[in-house]
Amino acid sequence: MIKSKTSYLTKVIILVLVFSFPTFAQREIKKVETDKPMVVPAKPTLGALLVVTNPSEAEVYLNNKKVGLTNAKGELTQTNVKPGDYTLVIKRSEYEEHREQITVKAGKPSTVNAKLKPTFAIILLTFTELGAGLKINLDNNNLTPEQFIVDLENKTIKIKTNPGEHNISVNRRGYLPLSTRISANVEEDNLIPVSLERVPVNLTLKTLAGARCYLNGEPNGKAPATGILRLATLKPDKNYKVRVELEDYEPKEQDITTEAEKDLDLTLELTPLPTSAAFSDTFLSGLAFWDAPKGWKAENGLLYLRGDTGVGLPKNKRYRDCNISFGLRLNKGGGAAWIVRARDAENYYLFYFGGTSGKFANQFRVYICRDGVYNLESPADPALPLPVELKVGEDYRIRIQISGNVIQHSITPSNIGEEYSLGLFKDPSNTFPIGGMGFALLPDQDFLVHAFDISLPTDTKAVR
Repeated sequence: MIKSKTSYLTKVIILVLVFSFPTFAQREIKKVETDKPMVVPAKPTLGALLVVTNPSEAEVYLNNKKVGLTNAKGELTQTNVKPGDYTLVIKRSEYEEHREQITVKAGKPSTVNAKLKPTFAIILLTFTELGAGLKINLDNNNLTPEQFIVDLENKTIKIKTNPGEHNISVNRRGYLPLSTRISANVEEDNLIPVSLERVPVNLTLKTLAGARCYLNGEPNGKAPATGILRLATLKPDKNYKVRVELEDYEPKEQDITTEAEKDLDLTLELTPLPTSAAFSDTFLSGLAFWDAPKGWKAENGLLYLRGDTGVGLPKNKRYRDCNISFGLRLNKGGGAAWIVRARDAENYYLFYFGGTSGKFANQFRVYICRDGVYNLESPADPALPLPVELKVGEDYRIRIQISGNVIQHSITPSNIGEEYSLGLFKDPSNTFPIGGMGFALLPDQDFLVHAFDISLPTDTKAVR
C-alpha cells in the first residue's frame, strides 16, 4: 500500500516536470528572439572642408593640388577629405597669395575664412552731382571710360590704380576743375569728395565812380574811380537784378539772365536827383514847411530856436548850387548854428557861430557830421575869428554861397550895413554834394531867425 502511494506521487511529479519543462523552454527561446544584439556604426574616416574667400572666384589648393574655385558667394565645399594636416593656398589675380596650415579631422567639418589683400588701390570719387561730360586725368594720363566704373545711383566713380601717391583732376565743361593729390593705400577705398562749381560769368558794369552795386539785393562792391566795376561771382543760367545806387542820384536797376561761358557788359547811367525850386519862408504860417524839434516855434514872422536841441529842415528840399540868406538875432551869448546840404537829420555840414559866452567864443567853425556824430573839439577846417563883435539882441544878415564843393559865408551887422567875410570852406571829398538847408540848436544856445530865403544862382561858376 505504501509502495503504491509512493509510485503515484512519483508519477505525478514526473508529469508535472514533463509538462512544465516545455513551457519553461518555450519562454526562454522567446526571450532570446526579442533581445537582438545592437549594430555598432562604423567610425567616420573622412572629414569636410568649407573655404570662404573675399573676393570670390578664388582658386583653392590643398598641398599644391587645385581642388576648385570659390563660387560667386566666395564659398567652396570639399567633402570626403582625408584627415590630416594640409597646406591651404588661395590665389586670385591682383591679390596677394593666402597661405596657411590647416588640420582636417575625421567626422568634423573645418571652415577657413580668407580675406585676400589686394595688390592695387581704389580711388573712389564721390560726387554731389554726377553729370555727363566728365574727364578724369590720373597722373597726367586721361582715363578712358573702360578704366573706371561709374555708379549713377550712388554718384561715385571707382578707379583702380597702384598704391602710392597720385595726382588726379576732374574736369567738366562749364565747371571749374578740381585737382588734388592723394596717397592711395590697399586697405580701404581712398575717398575724394567732388563738388564741381560752375564757371562764373564775368559782369563788367559801367556806372559812376563811387556807385554801390547790388545783386539781388546783396551788396557787391563799389565802382572805382574809373567807373568800371568787374564782378566774377555770377552763376550761369540764373536771373539777377543789378542795382546801382549813389548818393544824390536816382538809383538804377536792370534785370539780366546769365548764360554759361558768356560774359556780360552792362552800362547803368545814373541821373542826378532833381533839385528843388527856390524857397523862402517868412514864418507867418508857423512851421508848416519844416521838420523841427517840438520846442521850436514860429510866430509873427520869427522862428524861435530854443529848448529842445536838434536839427530843423525845410520839408523835401534838396539843393546843389544855391544862395542862402537869413536874418539872425542872438537871445543869449551861446551863439547859433546852421546846417548845409543835409542828406538827412544826421548827415550834413554844420557851421558853428560862437557867441560871446559860447563854448568857442567869437569863433566860426565847420564840422562834417556823419550818422549824427561829430566832435566840437575837432573842426573840419581851422577855426576862424569872427570879423565883428557879436551882441545879444542885435540883428545880423547871414549870406551863404554854395558852388560845387565850396561853401562861402559872409555876415552883415544891421547897425553897420557893411558885409564881412566869414571865410571859405572847401571839401575835397565833396562829402555832401546835395541836400537840404536848415538850422541846428546846440546846448546853451537860444536864437531866432527871420526872412529865410534859398535862391538858385544864375551864374553857376564855382566860387574861387
